[in-house]
Amino acid sequence: MNILVIDDEWPEVFSGKAVRILNIFRLLRDRHTLHFLYIGDKPPKNLHLIQDIFSSVSHIDLSLAGGSWWGRLLNLLSVMPGDYAPFRFRKDFLRVCRELDRIIQEKKINLIHCFSYFVAQFPAAIDGVAKIWDVADSLYLTRVRKIAAQVKKRDWKEWLYAHKLYNFERKHIASFDRTIFVSAGDAAIHRRYVSKTMLIPNGVDLDYFAPQPVGEDYPSVIFTGHMSFQPNVAAAMFFVKDILPLVREEFPGLRFYVVGAEPSAEIQALHGHKGVVVTGFVDDIRPYLTRATVFVAPMVNGSGIKNKILQALAMAKPVLSTTLGAEALKYEKDQDIAIADGAGAFAG
Repeated sequence: MNILVIDDEWPEVFSGKAVRILNIFRLLRDRHTLHFLYIGDKPPKNLHLIQDIFSSVSHIDLSLAGGSWWGRLLNLLSVMPGDYAPFRFRKDFLRVCRELDRIIQEKKINLIHCFSYFVAQFPAAIDGVAKIWDVADSLYLTRVRKIAAQVKKRDWKEWLYAHKLYNFERKHIASFDRTIFVSAGDAAIHRRYVSKTMLIPNGVDLDYFAPQPVGEDYPSVIFTGHMSFQPNVAAAMFFVKDILPLVREEFPGLRFYVVGAEPSAEIQALHGHKGVVVTGFVDDIRPYLTRATVFVAPMVNGSGIKNKILQALAMAKPVLSTTLGAEALKYEKDQDIAIADGAGAFAG
């Protein structure tokens, strides 16, 4: 089978989505011919991660700068996100669809496997080929939980955008043959399309993430992830501001390691504050995981499976998570992992 994988991001070594893509298609490359298509305006990046997996790598240039005012108005009237291409970027939308159709014909594509939200609207407009949308986590659910975690919960702009995301998901689930979610909670948002949705959870490489005989940095706590991703930023800030001061009353020498690429300015500002260490990108997170006393996942919003928890468990680290952080996992509470909600309970 000839499979075309479409994304609007070049692969990153720290991206959970890239890990998912690479793990799936490494297993498929021996039985199928695979092609990768990037739609966006960024130059090629990290091609070494995919060149041994995909027979070809293509690029359709697309910039989201500007767009017609008339298209923006139609977006608003149709309650669709502002970057919804069929309206705001009508000419570019038609051009990308034509180029996509050319690639499908040229490569004799049998199946399109689409990652990311934005690019889903392009294969949705193509007929005559099987289509899978690997949405993974519901952005609608993530947005609703972000709003719920805010003090100001009646921000109509936030709720309007959440409603737009819901419409976007519903529209494209209907147009794809299958839409893949990583957890039942995300899929349940669209129960009416149960025949078109399926669950494929994330996994972890147990050979790579294996326990290592390295001395422990006691007492220390670690949190990992892409540190510009809003749910990760919110989790780290919650731990530092509300939980860490309580823990340091009993363990004044406690160190908190925040390990992950592209830390936001808010996260960078934590470095050096009362035992907080912000590493930024590291080539290998395993030494940090190995040396930590406890792994924490103090998630207050977001959705889907947390790869970070799977990696910590694979390395035999004690894991403490909020209910939300572990919701997509099957576990025995206080046996497989510890669960606590609220700063006081988490610190305890």
